[in-house]
Amino acid sequence: MQENDVIRCMQLPLFDHWLLLPNAAIAEVISYADFSDISMSGDSVILGDIDWRGIKVPTLSFEMAVGLDKPESTSKDRIAIIYNPAGGDKNAYIGVRLTDIPRSFRAETESLANEEIQLEDKTLVKFQISHQEQQLFIPNLDALFQLLDN
Repeated sequence: MQENDVIRCMQLPLFDHWLLLPNAAIAEVISYADFSDISMSGDSVILGDIDWRGIKVPTLSFEMAVGLDKPESTSKDRIAIIYNPAGGDKNAYIGVRLTDIPRSFRAETESLANEEIQLEDKTLVKFQISHQEQQLFIPNLDALFQLLDN
């Protein structure tokens, strides 16, 4: 296998699923405990804004955005700060609430098989794959950032 057949990624833990993003899409993963102004109560997809390195970053629950059950908050919660692929100053980043610490993942093109997306709202997920009996969502980052404009 050639090196360009491998993409270095991060598995970002949600409640029952994982997000899979290339390392280059993730600016930082921070502790949720540092941001008590983010609300895990209520039924809003957008949990609130955090001040990250002097930048206001809207933070959301991916599970709620795709119609899954709202996860319980735990002491292991984290926030992944994700770059906007479109760039620009407005909404340059988005925070996604995680349920634990992310893991590194080497995505090898021949070992990943695309599956039918098992969600009611498929807008925010480009692909769904299985790896070692885990469901991984590859998010549609453009659609995710468009949530902020609505």
